Amino acid sequence: KASRLFEQLNATARGLRPSELCAGHGMYTPGQVLLAAGRTVTVDWDTYQVADPSHDVARFLVSLKRLGWKCFGSMHALDEAAGVFLTTYVAAGADITPRLPFQEAVICLERAKREVEKQADGWRERVETMLNEGLAVLR
Repeated sequence: KASRLFEQLNATARGLRPSELCAGHGMYTPGQVLLAAGRTVTVDWDTYQVADPSHDVARFLVSLKRLGWKCFGSMHALDEAAGVFLTTYVAAGADITPRLPFQEAVICLERAKREVEKQADGWRERVETMLNEGLAVLR
């Protein structure tokens, strides 16, 4: 599955138009966001980068999927929250949707690789789940 996902990513990448790069968080996840009294603050910028803006959005969405799976037993348990996040982000003027599935699939493959490297209890199931999700978002 990892080879198939990698091949599909290569094929998809050839068809993507270049994007304008911008400053990014690098590891943007729900744990990096503080909400308080009408404010939203992003913290922990130690992995900042200049990248395709869809990268941070994809990392956030994949993190929500993993959090939903961990806490509620389903990769799609937090889809409503993910939808609100994505709608709000796109409404702010960022045209990230053409490249978003590619970026999500890349992050799924990256997370699967990390699970193989760590091999903590349950790693095979997590690898399988991440590879399945990566293949699904490219369809």
